[in-house]
Amino acid sequence: MDRIVTTAETAGLGERGETQRVNADHEHHVFGPGILTLLAAAGLLAGHLAGGEELLLPTVIIAAIGLVIVVIGLPQHLRGIWLVHHFDHGIVMERTKGRVIAARYAQIRAELWTYQSPGDADSAAQDYLMLQLDFPRGERCVMAERDTDESWVLTRLGNQCGAGAPQPIDHETAEQLLNDHIWT
Repeated sequence: MDRIVTTAETAGLGERGETQRVNADHEHHVFGPGILTLLAAAGLLAGHLAGGEELLLPTVIIAAIGLVIVVIGLPQHLRGIWLVHHFDHGIVMERTKGRVIAARYAQIRAELWTYQSPGDADSAAQDYLMLQLDFPRGERCVMAERDTDESWVLTRLGNQCGAGAPQPIDHETAEQLLNDHIWT
């Protein structure tokens, strides 16, 4: 945590307040379960090597699934989770395994949007709140949360940075913004 305090002191952000995780709905941590799946495959392989001929096909299938999950989850695992640390006069954005950036609320340009993700055969459409923050040195952070009781974090942060009322945008534009401006 000292890198957060040092960054905040350098930026003159004042006393520390709350810390919240952001963008959790769009950042799924599957690296750990992928590793567990690979360990299960290793256990099955040991059973196969001990004479369980019928275990070869399930071992290969489970190992392939585990490998795919690890590959999908590796970038997120390397970045770490996304936290916002609030201070009296600004914020410090942190990737727990990556960068930190800080700025005063008045220096950050913010826009709030709402969009709806389409449902599919297994789930209904979901409403989302999205926040874009443009920092003074050119960094852009775009984050989204399902529009539930938890989305107050984005609303509060947007309001602190001068965002107006959320404006509607279409799902495709929202997804493009999220994919183009993932903060690492």
